[in-house]
Amino acid sequence: MANLLSNAAKFSFEDSTVNVEIKQNSNRVCVAVTDQGSGIPEDFQDKIFDKFGWAINTDDRQHEVTGLGLAI
Repeated sequence: MANLLSNAAKFSFEDSTVNVEIKQNSNRVCVAVTDQGSGIPEDFQDKIFDKFGWAINTDDRQHEVTGLGLAI
């Protein structure tokens, strides 16, 4: 959860908002995080939990990253 929120804040545009919504349905909890960043390309969305996978060009990085992202 910490990495999810950190990524949402880190990769959102400056002065934008990160929204966190929590809903309980029976015995399940759903957490939705919405940010104002450029988003994850559709063809990469099935890889967001893979280690060392990056959807952005490593030469254009503006933030220090480990490559573990949501995998941990």
